[in-house]
Amino acid sequence: MERLRPWLDAVKPAQALMPVLAVEVGAACARFDARPRAGFATHLIIDAAALAAGCAVHLIDHVWDAPGLPPPDPKRPVPESERPVDAREAMGAAGVALLAAAVLGLATALLSGAAAFGYGLAAVLLGAWRRAPAVGADTLGYGLGDLATVVALGPLAVLAGFASQASEGASGAFYAGVPVGLAAASASSLRHFTRRPSDAAVQRMTPVVALGEEHAAWIPSLLALGAVAGILLARRGGEYPPATWVATVPLAAVAVFAAWRLRSDPSGQARTVERVMVPGVAVALAAIALTVLTGGPA
Repeated sequence: MERLRPWLDAVKPAQALMPVLAVEVGAACARFDARPRAGFATHLIIDAAALAAGCAVHLIDHVWDAPGLPPPDPKRPVPESERPVDAREAMGAAGVALLAAAVLGLATALLSGAAAFGYGLAAVLLGAWRRAPAVGADTLGYGLGDLATVVALGPLAVLAGFASQASEGASGAFYAGVPVGLAAASASSLRHFTRRPSDAAVQRMTPVVALGEEHAAWIPSLLALGAVAGILLARRGGEYPPATWVATVPLAAVAVFAAWRLRSDPSGQARTVERVMVPGVAVALAAIALTVLTGGPA
């Protein structure tokens, strides 16, 4: 288990579930709109593709962050459980995960058309670009990294799930994906604090650098509250059924928790907040998918 810990830190399996949940929200929206055409096998295939793609993007993030990691101290042996995954090994594993995602995506295309594959590919490219050195969204600043997360894990992932069942996208699925993306980005935004040393080493213009820790500490909470507002607006617009309000409860809870813990020591408390916020957001996304699935026509 100790040997697996560095890989778990690089892959971030809990966060890699976010695209799976977003895809399931899209598939549920297709049922809600009475437009499902594909079968249960397509559900399983695109979920597996989304999981592989999520793991691949996190491994690519690890490669992008490698130049900012401190060099090993020859005088202090590092335990194997604390030694980060080598960048070349991470890139190899990312390649395998991307290949698996591509094969599964092509299988989805054969079953329900190419739209789902296209939306998924766009989401992966956007996710991989987010932390790329020099030209990545986080390096360019202006909150583009968080915006890329909102779009990739929100509208694009939801459209991929919708198209996997309906063989095409829809404007309603795009709007339904906005609160999903905001929720996912609220958890992902904590990387600005947990990865601050590597960000500084490659000169990323993250919100922490641009605004300072005191002001950037509000970003996770504001994104989560934005997701709450998005869910309520989607309910009112008919994109979500009435019962979807239950998803606002865990989002509001993690927003309050993040604001409370980050206000005094953002960098020191970020990992604690992340351990609470990631499962809280996952519960909210699962609640959206479940209420939309059960609130639509059979």
